[in-house]
Amino acid sequence: MLENQSFPLAQVPAAFTFMWPTHLLVRTEGDPMALAGAIRAAVWSVDADQPVASMRSMEEIFDAELANRNLQMMLVGGFAVLALVLASVGLYGVLSYAVTQRTAEIGVRIALGAERRNVIGAVLRSAVLLAACGVGLGIAGALAVTRLLSSFLFGVAPTDAITFTTVPTLLFLVALAAAYVPARRAARVDPVEALRAE
Repeated sequence: MLENQSFPLAQVPAAFTFMWPTHLLVRTEGDPMALAGAIRAAVWSVDADQPVASMRSMEEIFDAELANRNLQMMLVGGFAVLALVLASVGLYGVLSYAVTQRTAEIGVRIALGAERRNVIGAVLRSAVLLAACGVGLGIAGALAVTRLLSSFLFGVAPTDAITFTTVPTLLFLVALAAAYVPARRAARVDPVEALRAE
């Protein structure tokens, strides 16, 4: 009935007073722990049998209460960074593989007279289009989910501008690198060797 609730001592029924320790809060101007001896003396001057233990400042109590939540937020942040790294590696791997599969096509284009920079530009354009579609869908999905997460956030807006610009920019740059590196490598290959490998 009275579990996990706080009441002034006068409002707690006598049958329940033995179940909970009594707390005394003292407001101070300076360091509260500097007054610990004076507070003990004041309590014992009223009732010498009262135990006075576990004297802590309100700051220490808040820190203890928030310790679990801070640990949880650090874990969530760590997992978010890990997810971003995994997404970047996966994106790089998929796009790099897709462009590597086009080595023979790139060789044919170069054999037919296409300039290497034009071939690389065409590969990059397709990767940019694909990355732009992915980033757009990702931002739309993230904006849709932010309403569900807003109650879990503290000190950060659900549509944090830094997050909504940094993460898509990073993934976009990873997509460009994933397309550029293998496309440049394929454009350097001799067209005859590229066709022979096919």
